[in-house]
Amino acid sequence: MIISASRRTDIPAFHGEWFLNRIRDGYVLVDQHPATKRLYRVPLTPDVVDCIVFRTKNPAPMLGKLGLLSDFDLCFNITMNPYGREMERNVPRLQECIETFRKLSAVIGSRRIVWRYDPIFLSPQYDLDFHRRAFEYLCRELQGLAYKTIMGFIIHHPFVAKRIDPLGIKRKDVNDILTIAEIFSE
Repeated sequence: MIISASRRTDIPAFHGEWFLNRIRDGYVLVDQHPATKRLYRVPLTPDVVDCIVFRTKNPAPMLGKLGLLSDFDLCFNITMNPYGREMERNVPRLQECIETFRKLSAVIGSRRIVWRYDPIFLSPQYDLDFHRRAFEYLCRELQGLAYKTIMGFIIHHPFVAKRIDPLGIKRKDVNDILTIAEIFSE
Protein backbone atom coordinates (compact mmCIF):
# COMPACT_ATOMS: atom_id res chain seq x y z
CA MET A 1 0.00 0.00 0.00
CA ILE A 2 1.24 3.48 -0.85
CA ILE A 3 0.37 6.20 1.65
CA SER A 4 -0.22 9.48 -0.12
CA ALA A 5 0.40 11.91 2.69
CA SER A 6 -0.29 15.61 2.29
CA ARG A 7 -2.91 15.50 -0.42
CA ARG A 8 -5.23 17.82 1.52
CA THR A 9 -2.67 19.62 3.65
CA ASP A 10 1.10 19.98 3.92
CA ILE A 11 1.92 17.39 6.59
CA PRO A 12 5.74 17.86 6.62
CA ALA A 13 5.41 21.64 6.93
CA PHE A 14 2.59 21.85 9.46
CA HIS A 15 1.61 18.46 10.88
CA GLY A 16 4.79 16.39 11.12
CA GLU A 17 4.45 15.66 14.82
CA TRP A 18 0.86 14.49 14.32
CA PHE A 19 1.99 12.17 11.51
CA LEU A 20 4.80 10.72 13.61
CA ASN A 21 2.28 10.04 16.40
CA ARG A 22 0.15 8.17 13.87
CA ILE A 23 3.22 6.11 12.88
CA ARG A 24 3.94 5.36 16.55
CA ASP A 25 0.32 4.22 17.04
CA GLY A 26 0.45 2.17 13.82
CA TYR A 27 -2.69 3.51 12.18
CA VAL A 28 -4.58 6.59 11.05
CA LEU A 29 -8.32 7.27 10.78
CA VAL A 30 -9.28 8.68 7.39
CA ASP A 31 -12.57 9.96 6.08
CA GLN A 32 -13.15 9.14 2.43
CA HIS A 33 -15.44 12.13 2.11
CA PRO A 34 -16.31 14.58 4.90
CA ALA A 35 -20.02 14.43 4.08
CA THR A 36 -20.25 10.70 4.85
CA LYS A 37 -18.74 11.04 8.34
CA ARG A 38 -17.48 7.49 7.92
CA LEU A 39 -13.93 6.84 9.14
CA TYR A 40 -11.62 4.10 7.89
CA ARG A 41 -8.76 2.72 9.93
CA VAL A 42 -5.65 2.58 7.73
CA PRO A 43 -2.63 0.66 9.06
CA LEU A 44 0.68 2.53 9.10
CA THR A 45 3.13 -0.29 9.73
CA PRO A 46 6.18 -1.27 7.66
CA ASP A 47 4.74 -4.70 6.87
CA VAL A 48 1.75 -3.10 5.13
CA VAL A 49 3.07 0.23 3.83
CA ASP A 50 5.23 -0.01 0.69
CA CYS A 51 5.97 3.71 0.50
CA ILE A 52 4.96 7.02 2.06
CA VAL A 53 4.72 9.88 -0.42
CA PHE A 54 4.87 13.36 1.09
CA ARG A 55 3.66 16.31 -0.97
CA THR A 56 5.04 19.51 0.46
CA LYS A 57 6.29 23.02 -0.14
CA ASN A 58 8.46 22.89 2.97
CA PRO A 59 10.05 19.62 4.10
CA ALA A 60 12.38 21.44 6.54
CA PRO A 61 10.42 20.60 9.73
CA MET A 62 10.72 16.87 8.89
CA LEU A 63 14.47 16.84 8.18
CA GLY A 64 15.52 16.05 11.75
CA LYS A 65 12.76 13.46 12.15
CA LEU A 66 13.41 11.24 9.13
CA GLY A 67 15.21 8.70 11.31
CA LEU A 68 11.86 7.95 12.95
CA LEU A 69 10.65 6.80 9.53
CA SER A 70 13.68 4.63 8.74
CA ASP A 71 11.55 1.47 8.51
CA PHE A 72 9.60 2.96 5.60
CA ASP A 73 10.43 3.79 2.00
CA LEU A 74 9.84 7.51 1.51
CA CYS A 75 9.29 9.76 -1.47
CA PHE A 76 9.00 13.54 -1.39
CA ASN A 77 7.11 15.49 -4.04
CA ILE A 78 8.35 19.04 -3.42
CA THR A 79 6.66 22.04 -4.98
CA MET A 80 9.09 24.88 -5.49
CA ASN A 81 8.66 27.97 -7.57
CA PRO A 82 10.06 31.50 -7.33
CA TYR A 83 6.93 33.56 -6.76
CA GLY A 84 6.91 36.55 -4.47
CA ARG A 85 5.32 36.88 -1.04
CA GLU A 86 2.00 37.99 -2.55
CA MET A 87 1.59 34.43 -3.84
CA GLU A 88 3.51 32.36 -1.25
CA ARG A 89 3.04 33.94 2.17
CA ASN A 90 3.58 30.78 4.24
CA VAL A 91 6.55 29.34 2.37
CA PRO A 92 10.17 30.06 3.30
CA ARG A 93 12.21 32.25 0.97
CA LEU A 94 13.48 30.61 -2.20
CA GLN A 95 17.13 30.30 -1.10
CA GLU A 96 16.05 28.59 2.11
CA CYS A 97 13.85 26.18 0.11
CA ILE A 98 16.77 25.34 -2.18
CA GLU A 99 19.05 24.67 0.81
CA THR A 100 16.42 22.42 2.42
CA PHE A 101 16.04 20.59 -0.90
CA ARG A 102 19.82 19.98 -0.95
CA LYS A 103 19.81 18.67 2.62
CA LEU A 104 16.87 16.35 2.00
CA SER A 105 18.47 14.97 -1.16
CA ALA A 106 21.68 14.30 0.77
CA VAL A 107 19.73 12.36 3.42
CA ILE A 108 17.31 10.28 1.31
CA GLY A 109 18.86 10.46 -2.15
CA SER A 110 17.75 12.08 -5.38
CA ARG A 111 15.84 8.98 -6.54
CA ARG A 112 13.26 9.64 -3.82
CA ILE A 113 12.55 13.27 -4.69
CA VAL A 114 10.36 14.78 -7.39
CA TRP A 115 10.45 18.53 -7.97
CA ARG A 116 7.20 20.22 -9.00
CA TYR A 117 7.25 23.63 -10.67
CA ASP A 118 3.62 24.37 -9.93
CA PRO A 119 1.35 26.24 -10.36
CA ILE A 120 2.45 27.90 -13.56
CA PHE A 121 0.48 30.97 -14.53
CA LEU A 122 1.00 34.07 -16.61
CA SER A 123 0.42 37.60 -15.41
CA PRO A 124 1.98 41.01 -16.01
CA GLN A 125 4.54 40.30 -13.27
CA TYR A 126 5.07 36.60 -14.06
CA ASP A 127 5.36 36.50 -17.84
CA LEU A 128 7.04 34.00 -20.17
CA ASP A 129 10.47 35.58 -19.71
CA PHE A 130 10.12 35.37 -15.92
CA HIS A 131 9.30 31.66 -16.12
CA ARG A 132 12.14 31.02 -18.57
CA ARG A 133 14.69 32.63 -16.25
CA ALA A 134 13.20 31.16 -13.05
CA PHE A 135 12.97 27.62 -14.37
CA GLU A 136 16.50 27.76 -15.75
CA TYR A 137 17.81 29.06 -12.42
CA LEU A 138 16.04 26.37 -10.41
CA CYS A 139 17.21 23.66 -12.81
CA ARG A 140 20.81 24.76 -12.22
CA GLU A 141 20.34 24.91 -8.44
CA LEU A 142 18.54 21.56 -8.17
CA GLN A 143 20.53 19.64 -10.80
CA GLY A 144 21.16 16.09 -9.64
CA LEU A 145 19.07 16.52 -6.49
CA ALA A 146 15.78 15.09 -7.77
CA TYR A 147 14.62 12.09 -9.74
CA LYS A 148 12.49 14.12 -12.11
CA THR A 149 10.71 17.41 -12.60
CA ILE A 150 7.03 17.87 -13.28
CA MET A 151 5.07 21.01 -14.00
CA GLY A 152 1.49 21.99 -13.40
CA PHE A 153 -0.67 24.88 -14.47
CA ILE A 154 -2.98 26.95 -12.32
CA ILE A 155 -6.62 25.99 -12.29
CA HIS A 156 -9.11 28.80 -11.76
CA HIS A 157 -11.27 27.24 -9.07
CA PRO A 158 -13.91 29.59 -7.65
CA PHE A 159 -12.34 29.38 -4.17
CA VAL A 160 -9.03 30.80 -5.43
CA ALA A 161 -10.44 33.26 -7.95
CA LYS A 162 -10.95 36.08 -5.43
CA ARG A 163 -7.30 35.82 -4.42
CA ILE A 164 -5.73 35.50 -7.86
CA ASP A 165 -8.01 37.59 -10.06
CA PRO A 166 -6.72 40.92 -8.64
CA LEU A 167 -3.19 39.83 -9.64
CA GLY A 168 -4.12 39.82 -13.33
CA ILE A 169 -3.51 36.12 -13.75
CA LYS A 170 -4.43 35.03 -17.24
CA ARG A 171 -6.60 31.96 -17.65
CA LYS A 172 -4.52 29.17 -19.11
CA ASP A 173 -4.91 28.10 -22.69
CA VAL A 174 -3.37 25.37 -24.82
CA ASN A 175 -1.03 27.77 -26.64
CA ASP A 176 0.42 29.02 -23.36
CA ILE A 177 0.93 25.46 -22.13
CA LEU A 178 2.71 24.46 -25.34
CA THR A 179 4.87 27.59 -25.33
CA ILE A 180 5.94 27.09 -21.73
CA ALA A 181 6.60 23.40 -22.30
CA GLU A 182 8.81 24.29 -25.27
CA ILE A 183 10.67 26.93 -23.25
CA PHE A 184 11.21 24.52 -20.35
CA SER A 185 12.37 21.70 -22.61
CA GLU A 186 15.16 23.93 -23.90
